[in-house]
Amino acid sequence: MSSATVCTPEEYALSLPSAGNPDPPIYCLSRGQSIGLALTAESGFISVAAVLLLFLLLVRNVVRYNRLAPGGNWRLLKEPTDIYMLSLFCMDLVQALGAVLDVKWVREGKVYDGSFCTTQEKEYWCWVGERYRSERIAGEYLWLWTALFSSVLMYVPLYFWTQGFLSVDPHTWWRFRVHRRSASPGSPRALGMLAYPAVYSVLVLPLSIVRWITFRTGSAPSAATFVVIFLFSLSGACNVLLLLTTRPQLLLFTPPRPPTGARLPSPVRSRGMKDDDRTVRLGRLEEDSEWNLPESDRASAMSTFVSSDVEPPGGGNKVTAEV
Repeated sequence: MSSATVCTPEEYALSLPSAGNPDPPIYCLSRGQSIGLALTAESGFISVAAVLLLFLLLVRNVVRYNRLAPGGNWRLLKEPTDIYMLSLFCMDLVQALGAVLDVKWVREGKVYDGSFCTTQEKEYWCWVGERYRSERIAGEYLWLWTALFSSVLMYVPLYFWTQGFLSVDPHTWWRFRVHRRSASPGSPRALGMLAYPAVYSVLVLPLSIVRWITFRTGSAPSAATFVVIFLFSLSGACNVLLLLTTRPQLLLFTPPRPPTGARLPSPVRSRGMKDDDRTVRLGRLEEDSEWNLPESDRASAMSTFVSSDVEPPGGGNKVTAEV
């Protein structure tokens, strides 16, 4: 039995893989592996905190819109992208919680079969066994590689399109032409589009490389394994930062605009006009271009127009319109 573990002699003997048992029911952690799992749990805590903070901000956004734009044409999930982002953060929370559960293994110094390990399924030793390698690749890594390839395929051409280097056929979306940059300036936020494939590459590529080495050779250095798992467990926090920095228009993060009355153009000053002249509130502008004045303001408005020697339709006093 290794002195670096806390397993009993029986547990340590049971943890040794054999030809008939390539996936032992228990794994005794060394001191270095316990430290690696502790760091993975910390990265999970960071992602959980980031996603929960985002959810609190979403509640703040809803309350703010209800207060400043009551009855306005707004919804939390207004576009398909909003639904996609909210689903993404829900899954980020689930994934991060899986990393947080490593605290149990760090405390006990060993990983073993059971309902807890089955529930977690994100931790390195609680994943699909070696005898089901094809299912393991198709169940997780195929999706990660597909998402990485798709993000590069979509965001990189989209960046060059916004910068004026690509022209897309308006009738056939897959036909495009590469040319010199057009005269129109690119969007100042266009560079943020490249952040998505770049960040996802940093999170997924190292993990894929280490796992592929494990598939080919049967093992990989523990330090490399825990570094890539630590990075991957930060996915939730990275996605929150990307949303707040590159997509502030989603999920009501753009401050609402309170309804304000439209102002008529400032009229030419008439003789005898003073800066503190009365402000007359007009009613709704009807389809026949006549102002529907409230009764309480009709006499006041007419007296103001007459006293300033200005025709009522042309203005002369400062007026505001209530739309």
